[in-house]
Amino acid sequence: MESRKTMKWLAAVGLSAMLLVLGGCGQGGNGKENAGNAGNAASGTENKISSEPMTLTVFQHQSNISDDEFQRLIAAPVSKKYPNITMELIHSSADNTPESLIANGTLPDIVYGALGSVSVFSDLGANIDLTELAKKYKLDFTKFDTAAIKSIQARGQNGQTLAIPYSINFSAMFYNKDIFDQFGVAYPKNGITWEETAQLARKLTREAGGTQYQGFGLDGGTYRLGEQLSLPLVDPKTNKAVYASGNWNRVYDVMKLFFDIPGYDSTTNTQDMFFKEFREAMLVSQGARVGLVEEMFNQGKPMNWGIASLPSFKDAPGKGYYPAIPLLMITTATKHKDEAFQVLNLLTDADTQKEMGKGGRLSSLKDAKVRETFGQDMKSFKGVDIKAIVDYATSTEPPYSKYSDMAKNQVDAAIRKALSGATDINTALRESEEATNKKIAEAIATGK
Repeated sequence: MESRKTMKWLAAVGLSAMLLVLGGCGQGGNGKENAGNAGNAASGTENKISSEPMTLTVFQHQSNISDDEFQRLIAAPVSKKYPNITMELIHSSADNTPESLIANGTLPDIVYGALGSVSVFSDLGANIDLTELAKKYKLDFTKFDTAAIKSIQARGQNGQTLAIPYSINFSAMFYNKDIFDQFGVAYPKNGITWEETAQLARKLTREAGGTQYQGFGLDGGTYRLGEQLSLPLVDPKTNKAVYASGNWNRVYDVMKLFFDIPGYDSTTNTQDMFFKEFREAMLVSQGARVGLVEEMFNQGKPMNWGIASLPSFKDAPGKGYYPAIPLLMITTATKHKDEAFQVLNLLTDADTQKEMGKGGRLSSLKDAKVRETFGQDMKSFKGVDIKAIVDYATSTEPPYSKYSDMAKNQVDAAIRKALSGATDINTALRESEEATNKKIAEAIATGK
């Protein structure tokens, strides 16, 4: 045991030394760093950054961004304000992992990632706390979606803020107007509950003209519904799963409303049924699906569609899922810390976020005027009410545990097992919780 502790200590020392070396040989540029930084934001004078040519590299990790999006949304606005800064994107791959980049001494300056990325880079000691830089350059964390910034800060220690949210992957209910019109059913409205959604789905799950229509599809795990009630999965103090006694049966009760509809089929590909086969009336999914709708319009195959708010529980009206956020971090390897932070500051200011929103990404800012630009450059959004998107509110996570992700699929499987009739929901949750606790214990024992 003592030998294992010694080996872990030596590994930690080795990694720390490597990161110190990287800090002295970060990416890009050979100019003067932080020229003129004697200015102090607190005193009201401007903090100046280097005007020498430099390249800042960005590592895409866990959150997707295409080369075209990177050029339009990140490289272009940076180049416009800071002509001396060139932005370069590095995609993650089997050969490009955080560990391999650290080992090779090629860790980029900035990470474009997801919430999971914060923990990955934090465990490696490879992302910096942005608190002091935010004070220096007057970036107010309270301008961001409250739940999003809290979720980021929950993954830090002692008040650290290791990233800032770039955009919000909202969720909503897409609906096919043609199917509603065909059966004479009124369109869903914003503020709809899960029970009301099930009532609509029952009216729309029917056969007509040789085609079997389905009223509703859920894109993603049933555990997402538990997020709307902020139901915990794992207690971070005990590292024990806690969902067998945590009101998760309420998620089962809602899903059973759909499973009990004659003709409802949970095994189908809901995206294909909605976007390709046009025989699904409503699809609850993430906002990333607006790209599919826009692509159809650009191909001359427009869909007669609408969008309503994500259905919610009666006692938690308007509550969305936990934040799903593309975010931005600065690594310990950069030798252009101030310049990198100014890039983050620029990409999350109101004007830049407005332009981003026009192309179909929801701003991470709370400012409703910024969010109202959503979809303005998209053909598919002409005449579409975007209130459900502009008003989307994420739910606040319960105290964070690094093992919560391990429990998500487990609780989803338990709920679906009960829905299939193989067992009752209480038994399914209890047995699943026991299995999850074994997995967590194994992970702790192996140091994962």
